[in-house]
Amino acid sequence: MEVNYKILDEESNDAMMPSTTKEDLMPIGKALHVLLNIGDRVFDQAVANDAAQTPPARALRSLNHYLDAGSIADVFDPIQLLKPKCGQAALRLGHYLILASRHSTKFRLYLRTDLLESTDKRLQLAGLLLLEKLTNQKNKVLVQYVPDISRVATKYGQVK
Repeated sequence: MEVNYKILDEESNDAMMPSTTKEDLMPIGKALHVLLNIGDRVFDQAVANDAAQTPPARALRSLNHYLDAGSIADVFDPIQLLKPKCGQAALRLGHYLILASRHSTKFRLYLRTDLLESTDKRLQLAGLLLLEKLTNQKNKVLVQYVPDISRVATKYGQVK
């Protein structure tokens, strides 16, 4: 996929003729494949330097571009968190979306409304798994989810 950004050329007299720069973006499926199949160090390097032309950095830019117009539910499958094979990579992607992405507020809303407030136990568990690692990092983001965590723990924590 190729995205065209139009930049008005200030030096020309004709302001109606914009110049165009192009950035190659990956299809969202390929971008997710790259992000879910790279190591932690490579993922961290891509997050730190998202302007690089490496495949992981391009995949992050593609993901962010897709999220500008698309839905989080189209990109992030929370059930992947529960699978032993894909769980750690999906957690890493989820933590990026919570903490470092420009769509973090959108993802936090998704986490609260679609996962923690869901009636499906698997989705609630996936939401709790995303938040579990944040407790180890003593992150301030976790504070806003304390009522949701308490509600889910109270609902399923009772022994019958």
